[in-house]
Amino acid sequence: MNFKNPALSIAMALTFLTASSGIAQETGQESITRASIHTPMPGMKAAYEEGVKKHQQWHKEHNDTWTFNVWQITSGPRTGDYVHVTSGHQWGDFDLSRYDSKAHGIDANANHRKFVASTETRFWKRLPELSTIQENGGPAPMVRVIFMEVKPGKDALLTSAIKRMREARAKSDRIREGFFYSSVNSGSRGIYMLVLPQKNWGDMAQAGYRTRAILNEVYG
Repeated sequence: MNFKNPALSIAMALTFLTASSGIAQETGQESITRASIHTPMPGMKAAYEEGVKKHQQWHKEHNDTWTFNVWQITSGPRTGDYVHVTSGHQWGDFDLSRYDSKAHGIDANANHRKFVASTETRFWKRLPELSTIQENGGPAPMVRVIFMEVKPGKDALLTSAIKRMREARAKSDRIREGFFYSSVNSGSRGIYMLVLPQKNWGDMAQAGYRTRAILNEVYG
């Protein structure tokens, strides 16, 4: 099968650090994820991690209804940085007040923000028609994340290719569970993200069986 990938891709691995568990926000409507990447100051990683865990406890004690998962990037670009993720929201959720914002800021600054050199935040929209699992249940110990950047006007080609890959994997009994997202602030170039839960580094072996080989096996 002559298959061309319409996107440039880059991958990274993330290891789970900590979480604060609120009420699941999955509603069946649009599902928005906010992901903030923190770069700790040099030599401050241990202090930062301890501060994050203390601040997560603040969220629990104040009955925050949102769930936050924190991951450390362990391979690929930005290795060593941390990603704070909250998923399953609608846009209006980000306008709501869930607690005393001043008290929240004081605790965050005292515990972990003072160790942060820089931050970057992005919003992502889950694409249920391209995802093989839903946003529920606890976080996996690890995730593999693949980013795909698509040239202007090629988004439909990518989504069609992803659907084709899913069909091929299903027919070959090699279904790969994952979430598929599109960036909502990526400009003219479409940026997509595939998140693949893993139990451990050993699961990386599954990535060795190439999608192209499966496509050729199923479609010839």
